Amino acid sequence: MQTDATPQPGTSGRATGELQPLHFYNAGFLRQKRVRRILELSGYRLTPLGSPGPEGLIGVWGHSPYAKRGEAVAEKTGAALLRIEDAFLRSLHPGRLGEPPLGLTLDSTGCHFDGTRPSDLERLLKTHPFDDGHLLNRARGLRARMTEAHLSKYAGCDPALALPDPGYVLVIDQLRGDASVRLGGADANSFKEMLYWAQEEHPGARIVIKTHPETRAGKRSGYYGPADVEAAAPGRITLLDRPVSPWALMEGAVAVYTVSSQLGFEAILAGHRPRVSACPSMPAGTSRTTVTRSPPAPRAGAAA
Repeated sequence: MQTDATPQPGTSGRATGELQPLHFYNAGFLRQKRVRRILELSGYRLTPLGSPGPEGLIGVWGHSPYAKRGEAVAEKTGAALLRIEDAFLRSLHPGRLGEPPLGLTLDSTGCHFDGTRPSDLERLLKTHPFDDGHLLNRARGLRARMTEAHLSKYAGCDPALALPDPGYVLVIDQLRGDASVRLGGADANSFKEMLYWAQEEHPGARIVIKTHPETRAGKRSGYYGPADVEAAAPGRITLLDRPVSPWALMEGAVAVYTVSSQLGFEAILAGHRPRVSACPSMPAGTSRTTVTRSPPAPRAGAAA
């Protein structure tokens, strides 16, 4: 993910046809052939271990536990960091089911889901004039195509699956302990509060909790479960773990509640103004959301 505002690591290498060395200290990069290939096509040559020097570049995977190794080397050597993460349209199924990503986000400033610091995407949204009619029309066309093709981060859905009757409130679950939750200043209580407010602000409405694909596959637990259904009045709350189309699901919702899920961003594209229970990680887009709780104190330079 690169902006027009700041020169990015790797651009000089692409200009000369040479690949810029990208040092890494996580063996996971060696096992991911697709990731290596995408990075090569982006102008980088993965270079294991070694000292990059102050003009060098270190690649880390988002804010994973292993990223601390690269961060420590960068602090010691003065090298720049390139944070690598799954793309917004990643694949049919999650990586823990063995499917490699179809794309990556490359950010030299931060991560798009990190509410504690800026990112290349945030900088782009805050500084780009968005006055290019051709660019805006292309964006509208891409949004329509995503809806038509039922594309999401994990696009392995079945549009033919039955959906709840329209008129429900959609509450989006996430993976317990996920980095996007932690770096959004949220925790398990945030999900409890979100479910409370979804019921309080929509008395009598049905609540549909959308589980995460990895939870459905039994790989990682989410924040909601059968106990939340049992604690409510009969028929008030249901868990939806079928791989339905997220776009069709949002079409039938009267409101969408999220902590920091990408589905919350897609809800904006679908015409909703989602209720957000985390510190927004992209301040330039928060005018299209409603914060349902007092978020952490805004960081310096973050403008709504």
